[in-house]
Amino acid sequence: MQRIVDGQFERFEVRAISGGHELRSRGLQVGGSWRVERRGDGAFIDTKATKEAIVALDVDSVTTAMLLAHTQKAGRFFVLRMHEGLESEVGRWDLALEEDGDHWLRTPSGLRAARFDASGALETEWVQLGSGNLVTQTKTKDQAQAGGLPLPPEKLALLTQAQSAAPAPQSSAPPPVPAPVPAPTDGSEPRER
Repeated sequence: MQRIVDGQFERFEVRAISGGHELRSRGLQVGGSWRVERRGDGAFIDTKATKEAIVALDVDSVTTAMLLAHTQKAGRFFVLRMHEGLESEVGRWDLALEEDGDHWLRTPSGLRAARFDASGALETEWVQLGSGNLVTQTKTKDQAQAGGLPLPPEKLALLTQAQSAAPAPQSSAPPPVPAPVPAPTDGSEPRER
């Protein structure tokens, strides 16, 4: 759970259950700094503090890209990343907005990109993993719940402008099959048209 209040990241809670054991991490902004507490099976493990202004939590989920699209402008900011065992690490991320509204993120672990539709729904997220890539795509949307959170006006304007300037999509239908060449009636070989 990540809680945003008035566009500001306020607190989070992460829970992982494996082999009958539970790890839990909670973060809260207190007096301009963050306190991040970890517990295992209810027992206290540790508390870390950081003065960086954290804007999101990254747990290798598309929710990070979605949250950043709705709360961050182009530029640098800090994200709290959770590793195995809910061990936390603060890292600086850089966001660049392309002319078509795509979000490009430079993170300590590699590049990421996200594309959204005009309703704010995530269309595609691309994550660089070492020498490979992980691509997540929305294949279908439930029409009753289509869309996502509305994008901020300046990001929606970029996306709308790019879509209106884009050429019409080409037909994906295969080209027509040419008519067969009629066989000659004089006994000669058929010729190409």
